[in-house]
Amino acid sequence: NILTISGERIIKERDDNNGRTYHRIESRYGRFSRSLPLPDVADLDKIEATYENGVLAITIPKLKERAGRKIKIK
Repeated sequence: NILTISGERIIKERDDNNGRTYHRIESRYGRFSRSLPLPDVADLDKIEATYENGVLAITIPKLKERAGRKIKIK
């Protein structure tokens, strides 16, 4: 019941020369991994993940609560 996300950031460098000024832009890079414990009420069979425009979205639905039942004590 642990969700592990791992990936790798790629190097992004960009040089901007717009006339008088000069900009150099760099991003961090390398492998990463994150592990998160999932709650007991998570429905593990219905977890969904989407990746769009650099954003990872993970949907973890809750289990439907089971209807309780009465037990007669003798």
